[in-house]
Amino acid sequence: MSILCVGELVADILVRSVDGIDFTIDSMSVDEISLKSGGDAFNVSLNLARLGNKVGFSGKIGRDFLGKFLKGAAAERKVDLRNLCVCDEIPTSAVIALIREDGARTFLHFNGSNDSFCISDIDLSLLKKYTFLHIGGTFHLPAFDGEGTLQLLKAAKGMGLITSMDVAWDRSGQWLKKIGRCLPSIDYFIPSDNEARMLTGTDDVREMAFRLKAAGVKNVVIKMGDKGAYGDIQGKQFFCNTHRVKVVDTTGAGDGFVSGFLTGLAKGADPVSCVKYGTTVASFIIQKVGATEGSPTFQEITHFLSTETELEILHV
Repeated sequence: MSILCVGELVADILVRSVDGIDFTIDSMSVDEISLKSGGDAFNVSLNLARLGNKVGFSGKIGRDFLGKFLKGAAAERKVDLRNLCVCDEIPTSAVIALIREDGARTFLHFNGSNDSFCISDIDLSLLKKYTFLHIGGTFHLPAFDGEGTLQLLKAAKGMGLITSMDVAWDRSGQWLKKIGRCLPSIDYFIPSDNEARMLTGTDDVREMAFRLKAAGVKNVVIKMGDKGAYGDIQGKQFFCNTHRVKVVDTTGAGDGFVSGFLTGLAKGADPVSCVKYGTTVASFIIQKVGATEGSPTFQEITHFLSTETELEILHV
């Protein structure tokens, strides 16, 4: 099975540990500053490759040092970049992640080249090479969100691909207005609980999934952070808790979940196993600094699942 990931990629500048910033003093000491790859779709592509999948990526970088750095990260994982665009006018997107001692983080975000990524940057003829299409970073791709996303999804469905989408925080506040027409073309929608709350107007995860499916999505998985995940997949509704591991950095945890879940789908696993794979990949990710530094192999997650008994499934 082969998977094309489309959307956001950024260079992550990670700063830890930051438990407060005092602008009245000249400087502050931190434990670590590092440069890593990031961006929802790009993280998923790197994780998927590490998990043994055949992966391609489509997005946009600037012709600069950070762009070269991201290309190198993809080459190291053998991600196909034939549909990667390089922009001469706009720098590569970058994020400064301020990470607390407990692993919680916030981002300072320069959208850069992601601002101009659009449907015309994608060679739609390449879709026929793939079995799955995953779109990540929706709401951070202003020239692609909405109509461009809809065009890509329809093209993919027309070629028989299985489609999935994850979203980012919509700073414009449009939420469902922007992507509502896309939902009927999505087979698996995988937002966080906070994002699903904004899209549906409810705090109940079961109702979130119900409303998203009523809007046209075929299957819904809602990521709930350290509370686990909720799946409404192929007629099954269930909660899954999380592994108890030492949290170093939660950056990329959601993308790790998506990667494990999609790997399960690609291998023909049942819905519960797919969610367990997602939860397990996320647990590896959060034990290291960076969104993909902790990426496991598929053998590592299956071994971990065979020896750990912490995951519980509650059917509802």
